[in-house]
Amino acid sequence: MLYAILVAGDFVESQPDVIRMGEQVPLAEGAETRAQLVGEFGQATVYVFDLYSIALSKLARAAGKDVQDVKDMLSVGVITCRELRRHYESVAARFSKYVNRGDQAAFRRKVEGFLAEHCP
Repeated sequence: MLYAILVAGDFVESQPDVIRMGEQVPLAEGAETRAQLVGEFGQATVYVFDLYSIALSKLARAAGKDVQDVKDMLSVGVITCRELRRHYESVAARFSKYVNRGDQAAFRRKVEGFLAEHCP
């Protein structure tokens, strides 16, 4: 299945991200309840993972167009500043307990900078 997703990325303008959610930063609390059904394609049922966990992971990584992706998520209304801030505070409080890699200070700096600029 992973190979099919990567090959499909060759046919669209965007390459899919292949990372293990929760590896860079902890998942936002309740992430498992916020997966959204994309559709059913033959025998495959496709969901998009929790958008707040995705947004926080993108802000932590901040590579390529990650930050723009989060701006776009806010502008189209699939996430809100209020909820992003709430999930950030929860994740930041659990960061060092659950994450093997990563720099908590850098995570805080990146997300707080984004929130200050885009979610005043």
